[in-house]
Amino acid sequence: MTGTSMFQVKIPGEWADGWLYKDHLFLWTADGDLVQTPLARLVSSLRVSHGAEVALAAQFALFRNDWKGGMQIEALMQASQIREALSAVMGVASEVAQAELAGVPLDLVNVEPVPGFLLSVSIYGNHAFIASSEGLFETNLNPDYLDDDHHLDRRLQVPVHDVETNYGAVAAAAFEGGLWFDRIDFGYEDGAPRAGSMQQLAEFSSAVSMASKDLLSFTDNEFPDLYIGDMERRFQSARSRYPSHMITGYRRAEEDLAVLSARSLGLEESRIHDGGVRVLANSKQQLLYDVDGILRMVRLRTYDGVKLDRDTSLGVSLHDATAGGDPVSTHAMAGGFLIEGEERVSWIDGQGVLEVSTRPAVTVRTFPGSRHFIDTGIVIEEDSAIITGFLDIPRS
Repeated sequence: MTGTSMFQVKIPGEWADGWLYKDHLFLWTADGDLVQTPLARLVSSLRVSHGAEVALAAQFALFRNDWKGGMQIEALMQASQIREALSAVMGVASEVAQAELAGVPLDLVNVEPVPGFLLSVSIYGNHAFIASSEGLFETNLNPDYLDDDHHLDRRLQVPVHDVETNYGAVAAAAFEGGLWFDRIDFGYEDGAPRAGSMQQLAEFSSAVSMASKDLLSFTDNEFPDLYIGDMERRFQSARSRYPSHMITGYRRAEEDLAVLSARSLGLEESRIHDGGVRVLANSKQQLLYDVDGILRMVRLRTYDGVKLDRDTSLGVSLHDATAGGDPVSTHAMAGGFLIEGEERVSWIDGQGVLEVSTRPAVTVRTFPGSRHFIDTGIVIEEDSAIITGFLDIPRS
């Protein structure tokens, strides 16, 4: 998508983190308070301040990525008048590029501030998990009941650096405090979650990422530790109409990911241990490698033993993505990755590099498991939250 235009909405403020969930934008302040606004309010503000074309383009680019795919939009794009009109809308928005929304009302969520320094958040199944220097915290966060009081419960006592959720599970990385996992208690709506139910999987983890049903734990090594997810089909709650695949536990993979990587990348095993080869991140089961400064991708398969497909070169150097130096963090989106460097944030895919932000980021969030926000990212800067997406539309 580097061949398409980027569109951004900037919300001024001193924010610590942000999340898009069920047609709402949630922002945590530097003091640990949580505020939110319906996305319809942002669209309405854009319509007033920048016009109907920009407001419509923002829904395609940022808030309803699902509008860009599917049989309906493909059928509509067969009509030349509709195709030309939508192209004109995207053209107007691309000239704006970034729309600032100062003064948009943000509603305070009635939950106590998160203690310590907020380091990571993840919202899943109406549950918000917040990692901070004081531990891991959980609160029920159903967008239909945001006016209610919300309990903030401590799940871990150790400082937690990273948290991930998917398939009915939560995983947390706490450096020397270990790697932790629990099944999300969907019966917890108004009361406290199950006390002391977090399970420790390892003694060290600096970051954690879910690769579909499986778990990648990043450590001091060049290759993450792989944990295979065991699953069952069960109802998420009494209100669920259909059962879902849910994680019941994780077990450490017997296969050596470094050895498998050497074979997939066409390298000698000794070359893997000499340095210059490492896994930076993953997008579901696509692993992003840095091989002597060149970015390459490999697909991970675990349904019949652990296997890695042959690699695909992105034709992009790590230096081009970060403007020099190691990446601070790497985040998956549907068609590529956001790479946070020390001085800027860049988008990379098979077509090249696109500059997203020219300033250091406080944090970066993406939503590869979402349907509405699969191509949307949030870059938190010192004085603003920047919601970023792309003005791409299907071509007939």
